[in-house]
Amino acid sequence: MRKVLVGIILVTALIVSAMLSCGMAYKQRPGYSGIPIRYGGWIYGQATYQSAKYQIRTAVWATITVSNETYAQATYTNEAGYYRVYVPPGTYTLTVRYAGYSQSYSVTIKEDQIKYLLNIYIERPEMEFRDHLEHRE
Repeated sequence: MRKVLVGIILVTALIVSAMLSCGMAYKQRPGYSGIPIRYGGWIYGQATYQSAKYQIRTAVWATITVSNETYAQATYTNEAGYYRVYVPPGTYTLTVRYAGYSQSYSVTIKEDQIKYLLNIYIERPEMEFRDHLEHRE
């Protein structure tokens, strides 16, 4: 009986030490802030524009900026006009700049929202407005 009791104690001690070394015990790990992580999502899509010959083209290397009061991040579209940026949950202003044109969109990312598709069509100013801009200089 005594050998069985000693064996149970040794096995229990080995299991507890293994749990502590693997982090499986009910104990907070060092560095835990107590604040739960809030996961956001990806804003992604393709940016296009209308060329002077009225053809739809991809906006290669357009600047994409996502910002709000506390967060800002910038990225570029790739050679096919696609972009992707990860943001925490919140409401943002997404601004695209390409060849002197700029457009803004309002985007809301909910908590644990995996992705948000936003295809961008960069509108060119009307001809009268462009002529006015050219004559101003």
